[in-house]
Amino acid sequence: MEIVPNRAPSIILLAQVALRRRDAAAIRECIARVESDPSVAQIGSQASLWYLTAALAALEGRTADALAAYVRTVDLAAASGAPLEAAMAALDMAATLDPEEPQVAGEIARGRALFERVRAQAWLDLLDRTLAERGAGAPSKAVPTPIEG
Repeated sequence: MEIVPNRAPSIILLAQVALRRRDAAAIRECIARVESDPSVAQIGSQASLWYLTAALAALEGRTADALAAYVRTVDLAAASGAPLEAAMAALDMAATLDPEEPQVAGEIARGRALFERVRAQAWLDLLDRTLAERGAGAPSKAVPTPIEG
């Protein structure tokens, strides 16, 4: 997998593809690239690193670690003024964790609320397809905690 060095947004997109392909080696490579980036101390880069850690933990079946890392990703992304990244993490949670688990359902609801607010119909459709594929059925009725931004 070709990665543009030290470009966290590009790395995250590659990691999302790797996650859907269930390619843990590619996600490890993405983690190494983010960790080698001198800007990793910036809050947005830290959110990227937490996202990658969550994706790897999910693929490895470490559900509790994945959930904790995804929640940290959402918090850091929201704090850095990147609510779309927070919503994307919620989408990945729907793909990798149990969407019926209450905390996961709440994060998915937060992501859905943001996608609805910005009228991101393609992302809403993807979220609905992901949930349907996972057998989660109808969209969550959980009351979302707003994502700032």
